[in-house]
Amino acid sequence: MSNNWDNEDNFSENANDPGPFTRADDYGGGGGYRGGGYGPPQQEMEFRDWVIFNIVMLIPCVNIIMLLIWAFSKDNKTRSDFCKAYLVVHIGLAIIMTIMMFIFGALIVSIIPDILMAF
Repeated sequence: MSNNWDNEDNFSENANDPGPFTRADDYGGGGGYRGGGYGPPQQEMEFRDWVIFNIVMLIPCVNIIMLLIWAFSKDNKTRSDFCKAYLVVHIGLAIIMTIMMFIFGALIVSIIPDILMAF
């Protein structure tokens, strides 16, 4: 028994066997790695959409509003998921930066009397 390693998509014992991820009856009729056949096919973002997204992210205040709108919209799941992840990461970074600002602010305030006493 030899494995068929020549076909990139199909690592089965038999070259004629389509493999477990290509049978339509197992995965809701669609099969394949992409989509899996569950629900309607998802719209992918094109190059033009990513360029527009990045230009909008450069505009102050508008970027936050559009992130919120896109994160909770139902029209494009890819963009929605990306915006949700973007918001989570940047809110986390803002929290970490605020904590760091208070720590270093307290450190500087505690050093100021020592510096003033030196003069």
